[in-house]
Amino acid sequence: MTRSAQLHPLLLALALACSQHARDSSHATMRTVRWAPPDSSPQLQSYRYSWPAGVEPAPSCRAHEVVIDADSMGPLRVGQRLATILTQCPHVLVGWDWGHEAIPEPALMVRFWSATVLVTLTDTSDTATAYYLSTSDTSLHTLDGLRVGQSVADVNKRIGPLEFLEGECGLYASSKRRPSLGIHLTTPADSLECGNLVPKPPALPRGSRVAEIFLHSAA
Repeated sequence: MTRSAQLHPLLLALALACSQHARDSSHATMRTVRWAPPDSSPQLQSYRYSWPAGVEPAPSCRAHEVVIDADSMGPLRVGQRLATILTQCPHVLVGWDWGHEAIPEPALMVRFWSATVLVTLTDTSDTATAYYLSTSDTSLHTLDGLRVGQSVADVNKRIGPLEFLEGECGLYASSKRRPSLGIHLTTPADSLECGNLVPKPPALPRGSRVAEIFLHSAA
């Protein structure tokens, strides 16, 4: 028997042992997130606007400025697994996102200095993924300068042409140039009735500004 033939079983055994050790270490360090019932947990959608008094802010996830990209906000990305999110940003606030329709969904609030990003998850399991990222913070922006507080006319110049949609008495905008990016707008000055918020093309909703920027799956 050659020396290489003698070494092969030993190398195989060592490789299997290292692989098992890596799996054991991974399970040992993996953080388990537990969600309390929605009625007794933080309603995180409101934390995007102001951090409640008496609630200790979570430590910042990054020590530098982050930007909103095609499908990500800083290190957070649509489709990211919960375990990866916690590896990137271990200090999060666990709660629920009640959304605009008052339907609770499991969520995490992540801070970047004074800015906050709401991460809405598919479920409460360890294999959950992020399917919706949103912010109402004026300090976060896209690479081309889109940010909360801008007029709809300015948004149209940056990423337009815009398409508008009304849902649950809220006005939303999107652009085919950015299929994963959505914008929640403030109520137009000349359309105060629900059901009549979308302007007739090519008009823009007069007086509307960006209230929220969100990322979602384009599929």
